[in-house]
Amino acid sequence: MKRALLIAAVLLLDACASVPADRSAQDLFDDARFQPLDAPIDGEAVFALSEPMRRYLAADVARQLRIEGPQLGLIHALQASGQINLEYDAAVTRNAAEAFEARAGNCLSLVILTAALAQQLGLDVQFQEVLGEHVMSRNGDLVFYSGHVNVVLSERRSEPGADSAGMLETVIDFLPSEDRDALRVKTTSRRTVIAMYMNNRAAELLAEGNVNDAYWWARAAIVLEPRYTTTYNTLGLVYRRHGDMQEAADAFKKSTEANPNFADGYYQLGVTLIGMATVDPKTGGMIPQPGTKEALQKYVQLAPNGPNAEAAKSLIDTLGSSVTTTVGK
Repeated sequence: MKRALLIAAVLLLDACASVPADRSAQDLFDDARFQPLDAPIDGEAVFALSEPMRRYLAADVARQLRIEGPQLGLIHALQASGQINLEYDAAVTRNAAEAFEARAGNCLSLVILTAALAQQLGLDVQFQEVLGEHVMSRNGDLVFYSGHVNVVLSERRSEPGADSAGMLETVIDFLPSEDRDALRVKTTSRRTVIAMYMNNRAAELLAEGNVNDAYWWARAAIVLEPRYTTTYNTLGLVYRRHGDMQEAADAFKKSTEANPNFADGYYQLGVTLIGMATVDPKTGGMIPQPGTKEALQKYVQLAPNGPNAEAAKSLIDTLGSSVTTTVGK
């Protein structure tokens, strides 16, 4: 039995077994090019409860939780008329404690906060990725993509012999939709949500011009969950902004290998390879790197109406006559 709760907000930009190290992913890192962070990145801090959060559950809403139960009590507290009064804020991706203190966050931050509170109350928490809901955002010459996640809370009924049919599930989603029930979703893990948080932090730091710290956050996301392919694209943007063009190309290529349908990976690869082109000393013409045109053509094939489609077509024209696309086959 599933009941949908919609808490209005606007979309921001952009699974739990142990994951073995991905050697090809590890090969993308070049730590010597960057200064170490003052403190290590702690993924578990993303969901950690602060003392104010603990006091809130133990005192501020304790009576409501006892009367309504932990699931409904928390849901009502999350609503606009409840005690938390969350507001949407796209400025930065916050962890649970930061979002609680600010009473605000982007969609991912609010999902993290909700999950942290729910887990403290003993509720079952599952995360869902909403398929097809990806948003592009620009910051100068940087383009970022991210997906959308929501959280499912459930509380097992205490009746003897209760089975899964006795689970009352509530979908908490901070993105309005005209027909949310029709959207396709897939279950994703806490590990992946932490990687999404790390990737968002990397993208935000890069947009601020902090290339050094952005590298470490992107690196941490890949180490934690090498199957979350969006971070390879972010790592490529970090390297390119740092002036490491070959490393950037390798990261973008990895994003397309990990997800052959990731259109922007091909576009970023093509653009990066153009930046690596050499000049023919005899003719003065540009000698593109192998695979440049194929990468751009693959982008157009996957996203003919994409935000970079016209730019990709223009770049293809400058590279000469059409050739058969082989990248990503």
